[in-house]
Amino acid sequence: MSAPATDEEIRDVNTRYHDGAAADYDAKWGIDFGAIGREQVLGKVRKALGTAPPVFARALEVGAGTGYFSLHLLQARVVREAICTDISPGMIDTLRGNAARLGLDVDARVADAADLPFEDAGFDLVLGHAVLHHLPDLDRAFAEFRRVLRPGGAILFAGEPSRRGDRLAAWPKRAAVRLAPLWRRAMRATKAPAGHADGGSISD
Repeated sequence: MSAPATDEEIRDVNTRYHDGAAADYDAKWGIDFGAIGREQVLGKVRKALGTAPPVFARALEVGAGTGYFSLHLLQARVVREAICTDISPGMIDTLRGNAARLGLDVDARVADAADLPFEDAGFDLVLGHAVLHHLPDLDRAFAEFRRVLRPGGAILFAGEPSRRGDRLAAWPKRAAVRLAPLWRRAMRATKAPAGHADGGSISD
């Protein structure tokens, strides 16, 4: 299977993948909306800014996913008002559900980072977490980020994959691959059929 060739194909693949992943995304990645997750987010913000975060009156998150960053910033009162965008309607639905469970008021919308449906100079903070590597046209996207940012505002992105991060993440993946045959034997599960990535069926 070849890689997507055009910006539009990349957007389409990203949308379809994240729509399919949205319902189980938080469980899969161990996303925590309590104190542990909040300290993770605040630590990343402190590192990116080089100081304790000020209070931002109005923030725009791009590629917000299920709300990990913005919902924590609202709970920590680092952000007073958050607008969250994502290209995936499924992610936006999950984000809205997370916000409702946490009792948070969030404006969540489907939007493309390279064509933001917002007025000029409308935000004190434009942010994102683990999203830049998904954007096919970074120049166009950053032009939009600058357009919607108020003078003196901040642009903050964190959590991008790195070579070191990929190497660290590969260790548990390799361990899981090695342990899979033992798990299948212990559970009396058959190997997944060709073309499927699940754990196979359980034998009687």
